[in-house]
Amino acid sequence: MDDCKRIMPSVISLWPRGAILLFMRARFLLVSGDIETAIRYFNLSIESQDVYKQFHHGCYWELLFAHSYQRRWAHAANYARLLMKESKWSRCVYTYLLCIFFAADETVEESKRNETIGVLAAKVDGLRMRIAGKSIPVEKYCGRKAKRFATTNSLLFAHYEFIYFWNGFDIFGKNSRMVRGVLDDLDRVWEMRKSEADIDDYCLYYFLKGVSLRHLGLHAQAEECLKIVLDRLVMSLIGNCRSRTFVKANAPYRKWSEFLEWCSAKFS
Repeated sequence: MDDCKRIMPSVISLWPRGAILLFMRARFLLVSGDIETAIRYFNLSIESQDVYKQFHHGCYWELLFAHSYQRRWAHAANYARLLMKESKWSRCVYTYLLCIFFAADETVEESKRNETIGVLAAKVDGLRMRIAGKSIPVEKYCGRKAKRFATTNSLLFAHYEFIYFWNGFDIFGKNSRMVRGVLDDLDRVWEMRKSEADIDDYCLYYFLKGVSLRHLGLHAQAEECLKIVLDRLVMSLIGNCRSRTFVKANAPYRKWSEFLEWCSAKFS
């Protein structure tokens, strides 16, 4: 970062309208936490040339996340829509992003929003590609999340989950005002939706809350949130496995009760 800060001004002065340099400057500003200025330079990069359209797609991708960091879900969804129409990199991912950002946009009338989300989510898994017979990991993730929506009818915090997945919290985490806004939004939505949440939604809420609190420097509170996640997952595991038989080679136990006794003896 220090080297970039030192080199960038002299290089920019040589090619002030260079699309690549404008993009790199925008990217540097983005990871530095200056998101509004980064958006301006991404747009300048787009405006600087119209020959290499694929380069625009890289800018759209970054703008999608830049707007999502500011919780401008309609803007983020618009860039996902542009990518879905113009780019062939992964229409599966673009469709999923459009789906989750549209789901997060509470300015859209609820019945219309739910109908659109359902249509988009149904398309996601069918758009997955295979390269040399192998699935692309991020597409597999999107496909599974879309399938989960089909069974649970829930995309609760899926937008924040993907932002975390793409290291977004580490970028806007430098801005305490933005983190506080995300935390307030998490709490507000959770209060409205917690009665219909399942264990995945429950754990995701406390995990994202813990991440947000960590970026605010509230480490003790963050630790408590993460402990809640671990405790809930352990209890769920115990509930699911209590009556099951463990058939593991060389294991000194066969049933869950024997496994617990073995753990107690092993680690006490």
